[in-house]
Amino acid sequence: MKARKLIRTSQLANQAAAMSDRELGRLLRRSHLFRKPKRARRGSTVPRWTPAEDRLLGKWPDAKVAKHLRRSYRQVQWRRRKLGILVRPRPRKWTPAEDQVLAQARSPLKLDRHARELARRLGRSFVAVQMRRRQLFGRRMPAFRRWTRREIGLLGSRQDQEVGALIGRTRGAVMAQRRALGISAFIPRRKWPAAEDRSLRGSEPDRVLSARLGRTPAAIYWRRRKLGLATPDARFWTKNQERLLGTKPDEEIARKLRRSVNSVAQRRRQRGLAPAILKYRPWTKSEDKLLGTDADPKIARRLGRTRAAVTVRRQKLGIASGTLHRWTASQDALLGTAPDKQIALRLGRTPAAVQLRRLKLGIGCVPANGVRPWAPAEIRLLGSYADRAVAHQIGRGVKSVAHKRRTLGIRPAKPTLVK
Repeated sequence: MKARKLIRTSQLANQAAAMSDRELGRLLRRSHLFRKPKRARRGSTVPRWTPAEDRLLGKWPDAKVAKHLRRSYRQVQWRRRKLGILVRPRPRKWTPAEDQVLAQARSPLKLDRHARELARRLGRSFVAVQMRRRQLFGRRMPAFRRWTRREIGLLGSRQDQEVGALIGRTRGAVMAQRRALGISAFIPRRKWPAAEDRSLRGSEPDRVLSARLGRTPAAIYWRRRKLGLATPDARFWTKNQERLLGTKPDEEIARKLRRSVNSVAQRRRQRGLAPAILKYRPWTKSEDKLLGTDADPKIARRLGRTRAAVTVRRQKLGIASGTLHRWTASQDALLGTAPDKQIALRLGRTPAAVQLRRLKLGIGCVPANGVRPWAPAEIRLLGSYADRAVAHQIGRGVKSVAHKRRTLGIRPAKPTLVK
């Protein structure tokens, strides 16, 4: 069988070599015709379609037809497409009686209101009713209603929604016309009765009055200013307080006068004063001597400076931080005798500091998992005997010995024959 296929492929190759490019392209396009059709499996034959079944196609949906005929959805769809039958049935024609009902509701406004009711009465969809109305009478829009002087005079006198309800227009139409004419919107404002004005003359703060009268503190503040009344909770600036403005930072003055920073800054700007610029405070010899004797935050609190200023000054002078602990000879002797974490706990240092000191001195580490380091005498035994014999002699596992030997590139020992 394989020999026949080889002979056939060789013959086809010889024929293709003798063909032109056009003939070869035509042959490749028809290559699917040379394939042998697959044989249908037993029991997979589809029953033939009867004329009665064909008449059902297109009248119902494909899923309903497939369920009724006990066929698959794919078979019904393929048969209907083969016969050129559309999925949807032909639309129902409009009768003269239905057209007469549409003619009675010819007004667009009336039709838009009752279009769904008409569609329900006629047993049609809302879109079908509108499309039929456009076919008969065209697309008509309601006539534009011009604005009268009375309607324009009402714009801005009330809220847009109230004006629209009075003149029979929508809120959007009223708003658009008002903006086109440049009329500002109506803002409802409560009038101040005489009783409320009398309450403003009292000694109650603005916030207390706002809760009692149901108004905002800003409204009470501006009403008092309009009436020429002083605010009880307002703190007036004295001449001595104003002399401090601009001499020190606003935060420091606000802390001293027990005012907010915004209040101090606003008053300073009103007086036309520039903000105070902190002058550079030179370092004294006594302050320089304190650097490095303790932690930077503590020295900063003692000198009344910031921590950053102390750190920058100390680094500039090349002074080590006071928090650093000098390494002693006894501490250096402990490095490498135990894992870094254990030595760090014993010395009160961080594991990173212990590791950095150990690497600086060139001392090897002890693994934390208890792994025993390889001694030079043990490494010399690798490759001289079998891995199992070396493992038994030095007290290690066979896999550990083999892994170490392969890591160092040592060949295994040759096996010896026992006589």
